[in-house]
Order: sequence, then C-alpha cells, then structure tokens
Amino acid sequence: MPLLSRRVFDALWNSTREHAMHTVDLILRFAAITQLALIAVLLLKDHRDKLGGILAAPFALSIICYLLATPAVRYWQWGAWSYPLVAGAGAAPVLFWLLAKSLFEDSFRFRSHHVFILFIVVAIDVGMELLKEVNNTGVQATDRGLADHVKVLIPQSLVLTFVFLGLFYTIKDWRTDLVEGRRRFRFEMLATTGIYMIVIAAGTLVIAGSGRPAPISVQTLNAAIIFIIVFIFNVRLLTLHAGFLPAVARKSRVSDVSNDDRSKDIKDLQRLMEEEHVFIEGDLTICKLAEKLGQHEYKLRQLINAFLGYRNFNDFLNQYRIAEAAKRLVHADSRRLPVLTIAMDVGYRTLRPFNKAFKEIHGVTPTEYRRSKASPASNPQSADTA
Repeated sequence: MPLLSRRVFDALWNSTREHAMHTVDLILRFAAITQLALIAVLLLKDHRDKLGGILAAPFALSIICYLLATPAVRYWQWGAWSYPLVAGAGAAPVLFWLLAKSLFEDSFRFRSHHVFILFIVVAIDVGMELLKEVNNTGVQATDRGLADHVKVLIPQSLVLTFVFLGLFYTIKDWRTDLVEGRRRFRFEMLATTGIYMIVIAAGTLVIAGSGRPAPISVQTLNAAIIFIIVFIFNVRLLTLHAGFLPAVARKSRVSDVSNDDRSKDIKDLQRLMEEEHVFIEGDLTICKLAEKLGQHEYKLRQLINAFLGYRNFNDFLNQYRIAEAAKRLVHADSRRLPVLTIAMDVGYRTLRPFNKAFKEIHGVTPTEYRRSKASPASNPQSADTA
C-alpha cells in the first residue's frame, strides 16, 4: 500500500506539474503574441512607406504564427486549420533574410523573385507537414521514423540557410555603416534574433533525432526567451519611435560640436579627399581616415552621415573614386588605358565593384561612358571590357 500510494502521489504530482507548465507556456506565448501584434501595428502605422517597415510587420506576424502553430498542431488538434499557421511560421526565415537586406543594404529593391523564393519555402514547409499527417497512418514504425526525420531536416535546413544569409547581411557592412542607430540595431536586436532562430532550428533537429517530442519545459523556456526578446524590442520601439527604424536616415547627435569646429572638420576632410586624393588608397578605411584627420572614428561617422548625407562609407568613397575615374576615362593622356588599370589607380582592387559603383552613379558601364564622351574622330576601338 505505501508503494501504491507513492506511485499515485508521483502520478498526480507529475500531472499537476505538466498542467502548470502548459498553462505558463500558453501565457508566455500569448503575452509575446500581444507584443508582436503591437509591433506590427506600430510599424505599419509609422513606417508603411518604407520597405524596412513593410517587411518587419510580416516578420512579426510570422513569429506570431510560429508561437501559435505548436499548440494548434500538438494540443488543440486544429487539423487543416493549423496549416495557415504553419505557412506563416515557415515564412519567418525568408522574411528575416529580406528584412536584413532591406535595412542594411541601401541599394536593395524588392523583386518578384523574392516572392517566388518565399512561396517555395512556405510550400515546402506546408508540404512536409502534410506528409507527416499522411505517413502517420499505414506506415511501419521504422519507415515512419526515418520519414519524419527527413521532414524535419528539410525545413530546418532551409531555416538555417536563410537565417545565416540574414546574419551575413547584418554583419557584412557593419564597419562602413555611418548611421549610428542602424549600427547598434544590427547587434542589439537583429543579430540576437537571428542567432536565437538558429538555436531553435538546431534544437528542433536534435529533438527530432531523439524520436521524442520536445519536453514541455523546453517549449516553455523557448516561449519565455521569445517573450523577453520581443518585450525588449517593443520597449525600444516605443521609446525611440520613428527614429528607431534604421532604414530611416536620422542625423547624429552633434550638439556638442560648435559650428566653427564642424566647418573646419569638413574643410579638412574635403582637403584630404579633393587635394591629397587619399581615396585612391585601396585599403582606406574610416578608421585610417579618422587617423589622418586626427579625429575619433565615431565623430567622423557623424560628420559624413549628418552633414554630408552619406549612410555608408563605401558610398562616400565611391563618389570621389568614380568622379576621378570618369575624368581619366576620357582624358587624352589616359583614354587608351584599360578600364581595369584606371579602376585600380583610383582605389579599387577588382573590376566588379568598380563597374557596379560606376553604373549606379552614371547609369552606364565605364566603357560605354568612355565611348559616349569620345568624339567620332578620336573614338578608339577599345579592347576594354566592363
């Protein structure tokens, strides 16, 4: 009898504990969903005219779908009604990638092929979920276990691929980014979100390999971490409102610098660029340029961003380098030089970034520019390629 009583007590205790964990899990999920819904509304209200805001709102909605999909499939037995949630959750990694590109790549434009990629990834995710349901009946246990592993492996591999791509664009131009708020945002929120998405995907693969569902304690911890991340983001969004979205250019705080000092700094910078031509140094960075000016790097960032209007240091350099290259392409002393030679002379290490920057500024390739500026009598049959 004591042994039986002990077993009954343990069963009741485990049942009560599991029920309590389920309750906490649902509370955290719906608390995070409320925060995400508020984020989506604020972004669409204040930033619907900006691509970053347009993409951030659906990303928030995709996380809502992720938070709802697990209980809908596993506990609520919604059946076919859960597939829209699965589709929304499947869109999250692609939307994360596109959000990173829109926020941190100033030349990014949303194209039809991005919609196609999003559709394919969502279709694969929903298809894998449908196959799980089909194979749950009429398939031997060993075959079903292998099939289930494959159906988890494919979607989670896609998650890892697109989240890594998003992190790549988050980190790629961090050093040349001149918008201070955007530089902080890269690591404060987006990198944190991406890294945690990787942790979730990796954890899902590990749990799938064990052949058992995720323990309720793991699900609750997951919901708690998502709630914390979302809550912090919401606080930042409400505190900094319109100026927080990095896609919006905002002036740096330079009230601690007098007008005379700013004017002198700008003149010194222009002298280095226009008279000394320091931009032709192929390894020139904002740190090295700050050293040449005898300034702190962060002050030079503020100067170029707030007073000269550039958001990226490479764009700032390109203006000088391309202007110099355009002169050399048509000058009598250098118009027969190969395009590659001119590109390297003005600071580029390869032809590709030079061609891209030149076309962005002039609308044509360097060779086309040279031909358009040459007179019919002096137009050489150039062997340049661009």
